[in-house]
Amino acid sequence: MRKNYKLFILVIIFLIVSAQWVIAGSHESCFGWDGDKDAAIAYRDGSFRIRDGKNVKVGFGIYNNPVPMKWYNHSG
Repeated sequence: MRKNYKLFILVIIFLIVSAQWVIAGSHESCFGWDGDKDAAIAYRDGSFRIRDGKNVKVGFGIYNNPVPMKWYNHSG
C-alpha cells in the first residue's frame, strides 16, 4: 500500500511539472532573425519581453482578457 502511495505522489509531481512547461510554452513566441540570441519574446496578451541583457517586460494593458488562439510559423 505504501509503495502505491509513493508512486501516486511521484506521478502527481511529474504531471504538475510537465503542465507548467506546456502552459508556459503555449502562450509565447519570439521574433527576430535566425540565430538571434536576444530576440524579443511576444506574449498573447500583447506584451513582449526585451532580452538584450536587460530582461524588461513591456506591455500596454489593452488586452487583459485573452481568448484561445493558435500561433503558426510564417512558413507553415
